[in-house]
Amino acid sequence: MPLKTTKKTTKQSLLEALKESEERLLLALEGSNEGVWDWNVQTGEVFFSKRWKEMLGYEEHEIMNHLDEWSKRVHPDDMNGVMIEIEKHFSGKTPFYVSEHRVQCKDGAFKWILDRGKVVSWTKDGKPLRMVGTHADVTEQKRLQEELDNERNRFRIIADNAPFGMIMIDTNNEYTYVNPKFTELFGYDLKDIPDGRTWFRKAFPDKHYRRSAIKTWIDDFSEFRMGECDTRTFTARCKDGKEKIIEFTSVRVESGKFIITCMDITGRVHAEKALSASELRLRAIIESAQDTIFIKDRNLRYIVANPAMSVVFGIPHEEIIGKDSEALFGKEAAGHSIPIDKRVLAGEAIEEERLKPVRGVVHSFHTRFPSGTRRGR
Repeated sequence: MPLKTTKKTTKQSLLEALKESEERLLLALEGSNEGVWDWNVQTGEVFFSKRWKEMLGYEEHEIMNHLDEWSKRVHPDDMNGVMIEIEKHFSGKTPFYVSEHRVQCKDGAFKWILDRGKVVSWTKDGKPLRMVGTHADVTEQKRLQEELDNERNRFRIIADNAPFGMIMIDTNNEYTYVNPKFTELFGYDLKDIPDGRTWFRKAFPDKHYRRSAIKTWIDDFSEFRMGECDTRTFTARCKDGKEKIIEFTSVRVESGKFIITCMDITGRVHAEKALSASELRLRAIIESAQDTIFIKDRNLRYIVANPAMSVVFGIPHEEIIGKDSEALFGKEAAGHSIPIDKRVLAGEAIEEERLKPVRGVVHSFHTRFPSGTRRGR
């Protein structure tokens, strides 16, 4: 008899210890704001914890201990996916059951629930007997994720249709995105340039130029704060071997990532060089001409006058610039030139011949007035 009593006492102690352990686990899980469920798969009976019920807006007595209390509240569009995940776990394809789905609350609204569980005991013939798991409300996380996805989609639409090239670089210097315009500019897609090392090697084949470019970018990247940007100009080689002058603008965004935009300014740079060369040639012609050549602004002041004008009129060059005809030649002469100047500014081309006294000597002038430019000269 004493031996029997000891066995019974030991068994009872083990059961009590197990119950106490389960209660501690339940308290720990509910303390983490997660609901707990314990499902007898063979009978359909389910224990739903107090927090599980509160999560859906119910008092403890309003939810019975049966599987229907859960299944009838799962959103119809989600139920099929949920059952697939349960069956995958039952068949041993997954070590745990995990599902995100919508469950209807007492007020009729739906919450997104992260449902996780595991079969902890099986019948003698290998069927699932007991399964336990947790219920976590992830509605806010889903809302934030949806907003983030929407922002990313909007950015993608803008980037895909941007009139300039664009690259996204992560913190490991890997290229995560290039837009269609980038591929159009350089011929490279993401497979061609998966990271910065590959890009620099292909875009800057000259090792000395490449080192200079890399150093400049590293220096810029190390100094950038979030939202800061800078623009650099480099000559880059395209996939087809052509070289283009590119204006790169880099900006640091979230988590140390970078967005770089690329604008082809080859045409602009060549045009500016051609214009500069043209202006130098024009100035050389003006400076060396024997005829007087001048340019006036919209206020009829001389802004350009060649040396011949100083010689013919006997006025130092520095005294001509910034003056009008009246200040230089008097009212009578200005009275003739001002109406002509105004006609020229209106776009008319005028040619005339007239005699004009200069320093007491009468000169014959053949004058051509070209039409005014868009800059009002």
